[in-house]
Amino acid sequence: MNKPAASSANTPAVTPAPNPVTELPYGTSISGRPGFVNSPFAAKHQLVDVTGLPVGMEVKCPYTGKLFRVPPQ
Repeated sequence: MNKPAASSANTPAVTPAPNPVTELPYGTSISGRPGFVNSPFAAKHQLVDVTGLPVGMEVKCPYTGKLFRVPPQ
């Protein structure tokens, strides 16, 4: 027994793609403290250790949980 062909009324609606992620901000290098940066979301005294991470890599601010990118040193 053949099933009837699905009509377009039974086809699920196509969901539009989500908006592209906005460009993430870069942290700020700290002179005299290689490997440490200031998160754009945390207080200036709250340093983030990005030692060994490549420039442009996404990291999560440990103080706010927001994402930012590793700046050039």
